[in-house]
Amino acid sequence: MAQQKYVTFSVGQYLFGINVLNVREINHNVDCTIVPLAPKHIRGLINLRGQIVTLLDLRNMFGLGTIDITEETHNIILKNENFITASEEESNNQDRVGFMIDTIGDIITVEEEDLESPPANVGDIDGRYLTHVIKQKSLVVSVLNVSRLLNYDGRVLETV
Repeated sequence: MAQQKYVTFSVGQYLFGINVLNVREINHNVDCTIVPLAPKHIRGLINLRGQIVTLLDLRNMFGLGTIDITEETHNIILKNENFITASEEESNNQDRVGFMIDTIGDIITVEEEDLESPPANVGDIDGRYLTHVIKQKSLVVSVLNVSRLLNYDGRVLETV
């Protein structure tokens, strides 16, 4: 039985997860530079050790308003899709993107058989922005489809 690890986090009242293989790092650098005339879901740019990272506001993308910066606010900096197969030097030349989230959770380990398809009644996000749902004890974690979110077209997503 194969195991997978997921970083969990909250956006509004919802609990989400991303496969750790998609995460480069998690940080608390929320001091970003606003980009004039950028779409509302682009929160701004940060300088991460000499690399410019575009931050996407997941709360805004899900139609929950704009994230209020608090002590709990974090960024999840993503690996590029080709990062896993590319060398570090090659990946440094690629654009960096991160999600600004309300609070960071735990890293959970999940058995492959505990990954379930998203239910049909979760709304517009179903099938496009969720890959799986994980049930662990009293928690339900919606696993985000990172590739689809990075191709977000600016329309507000329905929440799960």
